[in-house]
Amino acid sequence: MEEDTHWKLYVDGSLSSKGNGAGLMLICPKGDTLKYMLKFYFPASNNAAEYESVLIGLIMAKHVGAKNVKVYNDSQLVISQLNGNYETSELVLARYLNKVKRLLNSS
Repeated sequence: MEEDTHWKLYVDGSLSSKGNGAGLMLICPKGDTLKYMLKFYFPASNNAAEYESVLIGLIMAKHVGAKNVKVYNDSQLVISQLNGNYETSELVLARYLNKVKRLLNSS
């Protein structure tokens, strides 16, 4: 049986009347799990919060030496933009997309 060498990063950004933030869960190939909840102290749209959660999760993964990271997110827009299926015309989201792609390519 072949061992899975991928790290799994589950992220979810959120926006509510009380503010915005993110939930992150990083799972190493052996099953150990790191979980974080973050509160953002800056204004962001829901899509920006989703991207921010992916970005922070990838930075966290890089700091612990994760390689081959698979990102899971419930935002169809973010995942479709990362996969190249959707383009973005919004400047803020385009900047997030470029940062995330750079991090994915450096791991």
